[in-house]
Amino acid sequence: MEFREFQFGIYVPKNSPVCLNASIFTYSMASLVSVIMSTPRPKAGLLCRGYGRGPGCCALLAGVTLLMWLTLCASPPDDQLDWLRHDRNASHYVRPRAPTALLDSAACSDDVRLLLAVASSQGGGERRQAVRDTWGRARPDSRLIFMMGHNGSSRLSPELTREAAQHGDIVVEDFVDNYHNLTLKTLFMLKWAASRCAPALHIMKTGDDVLVNVQHVLEETEARRPVEGPLLLGTVGDRRPQRCPCSRRHLPQWLYPGDVLPAFLSGTGYLMSRPAVMVLLRRTADVPLINLEDVYVTGLLASRTPAIPLLTAATVHVDRPLLASAAGWLRGW
Repeated sequence: MEFREFQFGIYVPKNSPVCLNASIFTYSMASLVSVIMSTPRPKAGLLCRGYGRGPGCCALLAGVTLLMWLTLCASPPDDQLDWLRHDRNASHYVRPRAPTALLDSAACSDDVRLLLAVASSQGGGERRQAVRDTWGRARPDSRLIFMMGHNGSSRLSPELTREAAQHGDIVVEDFVDNYHNLTLKTLFMLKWAASRCAPALHIMKTGDDVLVNVQHVLEETEARRPVEGPLLLGTVGDRRPQRCPCSRRHLPQWLYPGDVLPAFLSGTGYLMSRPAVMVLLRRTADVPLINLEDVYVTGLLASRTPAIPLLTAATVHVDRPLLASAAGWLRGW
């Protein structure tokens, strides 16, 4: 993962949004205050000229900090979600019955019990290789695919084409790949599982920055055989809508006016039975899209089908590596 240095020793991921998490911004300003307050009286032309280290300097810095925070974070543009103002019917984007893949992978073999569907991006080659070398390594009872979209063009990079030819585990679908389109990415995973991996009884949805204990997942699926109906297994997420525009989980009121979210499973990783995948795909035509994939798929779609329970299990364990977690925290809540 690439990082770039921000002022005052704070590191944020390369290409991160301009609007930082309010807590990170506050920490940055606190670092600046600490630096200034620990130095001799500023010379002409520096901050706090004429105030030194007294309360006037603190008041000035506090005012500048508040003004900068309001400028950066109080009213960030929602233009990246404007496409949802025009059409929120997920089936119009995913087209469940039509072939849409720009780059596809071979269908699952008959002995596959578990599909590991991993969200990735075209620039994530190192992370994909790390997954292949560790928890996603090939085994006869599981199948690994990396799902991603395009970068605004149907032309794929030669590097990605070679990687796909070498490993046979990459699927590129017809949508622009960015954070605000994660819901579409997950729905395309469900579509691929339904149409290209019929033998798999369970689908594990996760990301390429996550560690998955596949053996425990398989043990959990074995304990629940035969699969008699739809089920979703994972960790229940926070049901409070995040209205702070600085948060990467910002959910505008025009997309979801309610004060409480339906019960849902954290998008870090969750397990679905094949019957659940089929039911969720059918519900996409009836439930308007939102930008939070875990809330939409395991919350809004699942809540339309009372027969789909949301279950938690200690044996299903997902976690992010420390550095990836720190990078995600720096990008926003």
